[in-house]
Amino acid sequence: MVSLSTYVHAQRIEIQNNTFVVQGKKILINGANTPWIAWNDFGGNYNSNNWDSAFQDLVDANINCTRVWITCDSDNTGVIINSSGYISGATQDFVDDVDSLMSIAKSKKIYLMIALTSFDHVMHDDRYPNKNIYYERWRNMYKNDSNRESFINNIVIPFVNRYKDNPYFFSLEPANEIEWVFEKSEITKAQVQDLVARTANAVHANSSILVCQGTGAGPKYLSDNYGESNLFGDAALSSFQTGAYLDFYNVHHYDWMTQYWGTPYDNTPTSYYVNSKPAIVGEFPAVGSDGYSTIECYQNIYSNGWQGAMAWKSIGDDEFGNIDDMRTATQWLFQYYPQYVYPLDRDLDNIPDDYEIQYTGTPTGLVPTDDNDNDGMNNLQEWIALTNPNDSNSFFCVSSINISAQQVTLTWFSASNRTYTIQATDSLANSYTTLISDIPYPTSQYTATNSAQRFFRIKANLKE
Repeated sequence: MVSLSTYVHAQRIEIQNNTFVVQGKKILINGANTPWIAWNDFGGNYNSNNWDSAFQDLVDANINCTRVWITCDSDNTGVIINSSGYISGATQDFVDDVDSLMSIAKSKKIYLMIALTSFDHVMHDDRYPNKNIYYERWRNMYKNDSNRESFINNIVIPFVNRYKDNPYFFSLEPANEIEWVFEKSEITKAQVQDLVARTANAVHANSSILVCQGTGAGPKYLSDNYGESNLFGDAALSSFQTGAYLDFYNVHHYDWMTQYWGTPYDNTPTSYYVNSKPAIVGEFPAVGSDGYSTIECYQNIYSNGWQGAMAWKSIGDDEFGNIDDMRTATQWLFQYYPQYVYPLDRDLDNIPDDYEIQYTGTPTGLVPTDDNDNDGMNNLQEWIALTNPNDSNSFFCVSSINISAQQVTLTWFSASNRTYTIQATDSLANSYTTLISDIPYPTSQYTATNSAQRFFRIKANLKE
């Protein structure tokens, strides 16, 4: 007996030739910000149903990536930090909540840009004495080498290692708009740069996740041409931690910045001097900006050579708009350039474009639940097994069984990027027990030794 396990097809975003790609195919970040549903959700106010609904809204708007703040300010109860600024880890509630977020993102096939913290952590306003009350702890974290390293060892590295195998964990940034940390408190630029450099090295040493640092002052601190040096360029970061670098640049834009640096709707990454790496516009108003409508903002950002546009924000709790304001723009990109929004599976049916083109001549020609050739395997199962959905003689099965003494040898067709699981039971009325799993290609044979009568089945799986 043969059965198939299903697996949601997904691939990690990488960088090749200064371009975001998935399996070598160009992808544009058709994005949004969903920084929180309730402020400081994780480890405190998290509601999985609300996040699932918010992600479904993103899917319906053909948004392929969103940016989430895992902690919003010093009042977050998920990160354990003492009065001296030493971080010892995260609470189990925090971990459970992030586990849920990561699972939802994978199920909805939405890439995640994670901001671990924000500049808000070090802010304080005497008018609101009961808000952000632990800001001094976070200031102390930035000010001390060993405390900064505690952030790396007890938050960054465990976080990355826990979620690095989720291909929808696209990128990480140490803190939202981190330049306001030194612009609005006594923390120095060098202390901020060192934290970014340590974070970048830790992420790169432990995973394939990309690293960026969103800047709320536009290109000011990402360029040598606006009165400040590039604080987060390779040379600057590696002067603090050897070999440290960002993978791409993340520029934010609001109308107040226009008088200083112009707009990304009028400027290219080259004219902003951020073209040495892929560059995105990671925040801009969802209601439109600088006289441009929302759809014109998205259109101009992409036509100017930026590789991502992420409006602020999908939830509507400020004057900058919500997902309803950006939906027409994000759906525009999918309508005209679907191959750049979903480069492997533009109809989101879990069957990749190249397989559908091979057997139907079109990237949307197969219905997953249909059985084109009436062989008992639907089209999705044919893809998982890498058989021909149009040929009734091409289906996944045990090709031969050899019984010798007390041994049974099973042989099957093995395909690349697949793994196989062998299961057995002594009666079809009972459940199956796994004998061996994760058998890799090109292995196509398994021998079981047992004198008792048994029923066997093989499961084909897409390789993670």
